[in-house]
Amino acid sequence: MLKFIGGYITVAFTVLYTFQLLEMIEIGDYAMFVGMLVLTFILRKDGKIKEIIASNVCLLAIIVILWFSNHTFRYIQNTSMLLIFIGAMLIAELFGGLWGRKFARDQL
Repeated sequence: MLKFIGGYITVAFTVLYTFQLLEMIEIGDYAMFVGMLVLTFILRKDGKIKEIIASNVCLLAIIVILWFSNHTFRYIQNTSMLLIFIGAMLIAELFGGLWGRKFARDQL
């Protein structure tokens, strides 16, 4: 579980920081959303609910860090951007979970 959490946080901040350095913040957001969709799909398909909960806790920590770091990360600068980011992540996770559950059920 610690490897999963460490890997998740490392990949998330690497993606966010790399796209910020390239001044492609929107594409960094989309990469996070697609990554969350794929991660949730794979974890739900394999029935790893503990990892999904851990990814949600890590995502909450990432959002808090993005909210309070004005100098390092410029992703979330006001409340509307925060709501858009959280909403998009929830939608990506919802679709990934439903899609993964349907895929796992079809494989039986």
